[in-house]
Parts: sequence; structure tokens; C-alpha cells
Amino acid sequence: MKSVLMALFCCGAYYTQAQAYFSQAYVEHWVAEHSHKTIAGDANACDDFADNVQAALEAEEGQVWNIKGGKAEICRYLRQYNTVLAQAHSQTLIKDLNIESSGFPWLDAKVSYKEHTRVRGENTATLEFVSKNELQLSRTLSGLKIIAMVAKTAS
Repeated sequence: MKSVLMALFCCGAYYTQAQAYFSQAYVEHWVAEHSHKTIAGDANACDDFADNVQAALEAEEGQVWNIKGGKAEICRYLRQYNTVLAQAHSQTLIKDLNIESSGFPWLDAKVSYKEHTRVRGENTATLEFVSKNELQLSRTLSGLKIIAMVAKTAS
């Protein structure tokens, strides 16, 4: 009897954790935090990616970068990107967030959203761009990880 109650408790806790991790409020906060860390050049932004992450970045002009090296390659790309923005001030707004959870056992979710970003340098013009992003998030013991990412940016 004790084993059955323990199993039911564990299943309940597992389900509750999935509901919390993939809730609208939690995912919106997590995405905003990840975006902030990425733009600010925070090295911890790389911790949000799974080791075997797949990523495709597409600019308005149609240029596409498929990042094939997993976490190491995307983190190298982010370090180069952040070198350019190191002295800039940025504001980001997340809109139209949509979450599609996978079926049982609630380990993954597809998240899509629009990210409106304004970057202002000290002696440069203000840049504004909108990206349509899709993330495939996976739930781990340490939190959420990005296992796939597609970002299409227009300026």
C-alpha cells in the first residue's frame, strides 16, 4: 500500500512540475530572461541550450545560418554577436507567445513568439527589428533547455 501511495505521489509531482514549467507565465518569463541574457552577453545564456541544439537563423534578406555544431557553435555565434552590442542599450518585448506541449509524458513543448528589440548605441542610430522565433523546449531536472531554435529576423 505504501509503495502505491509513493508511486501516486511521484506521478502527481511529475505532472505538477510539467504543468508549472510549461505554463504561459513561466515560459514567458523564461524566454524573456533568456533573451535578456543573450543580448546582455551573459555567459549563462549558453546554459539554456542543450548540448545537441539545432538552430537556424534567417535574416530579412534571406540569408540563412544553420548552426550545426550544437551548443558550442551557437555559443561562439552569440559571443561574436555580443561583441558588437557590448556598449549598446537594448529593450526587448515578447509578444504573441504560444505554447504547444507534447503529449504524455510532458517532456517537450514547442514555443513560438515575436520578439521586438530596440538597440541604441552611444554614437549610432537606433536599430529596431522583429524576429519570429520558434523554440523546442525540453524539460530537464535542472529546468528548461532549448533543443531546437528557428529565428527569422526582419529589420
